[in-house]
Amino acid sequence: MRPIGLLAIAAALLAAGCAKRDMPYRFRAPLVDGIAAPDVPRRRLLPTRALPRVDPVPATPIPPKAGPKAAALYGFVGQRNSEDHHVEFALRALDAIEVRVPAALRAAADGPALVEAARARDALSTSPPLLGDLVVFDDLQGLGPSCLVGVVVSSRKDGTAEFVYLAMGVVRRGYLNRARPTDKRDRDGRVLNTWLRAKRGHYSKGLAGDAFATYIRLDRLL
Repeated sequence: MRPIGLLAIAAALLAAGCAKRDMPYRFRAPLVDGIAAPDVPRRRLLPTRALPRVDPVPATPIPPKAGPKAAALYGFVGQRNSEDHHVEFALRALDAIEVRVPAALRAAADGPALVEAARARDALSTSPPLLGDLVVFDDLQGLGPSCLVGVVVSSRKDGTAEFVYLAMGVVRRGYLNRARPTDKRDRDGRVLNTWLRAKRGHYSKGLAGDAFATYIRLDRLL
């Protein structure tokens, strides 16, 4: 065939391909949407059993509505302190909120001596505490009476007192509810009583409500 004839045929085919079609294209092969896939059972991504509850960790140790004295006490939370005794920390925390502690209490070498000095001034109480009152715990991990002393920061309407204390080299945040000493949380999930440990070495510990001994009221001391 001559070259001119071939060129004419190619031009005709090209023109036919560019022309508009009145009918849609039909494909002999099936489309992807038409393929029937077998049913595959779905896996459960979440476990069927309930997960154990974890104590909430506050994003900041200072609540937004805390007053200046409460904020000063909350500011100790999380600090490492391996030098002070728990009584020394409590007295230093009172210094931070400008409480003038009587000399007899400041001279106390340990928890029992602190309690006896407060007893001599009729400052022991089990009534709802106020900010700055001291809270005393007995018999934690077999350590005997007045083995842990903390400083009260606030008190909720349900009777739960919040306090800061030094234990195992770290300043911590605790809760105490004397009306429900064996309950750790209420129905809304709020902490009622904190597990307390006073020393390292083993895992024995007690709820704050069970270990509570007394409050030392600042208004009676001063």
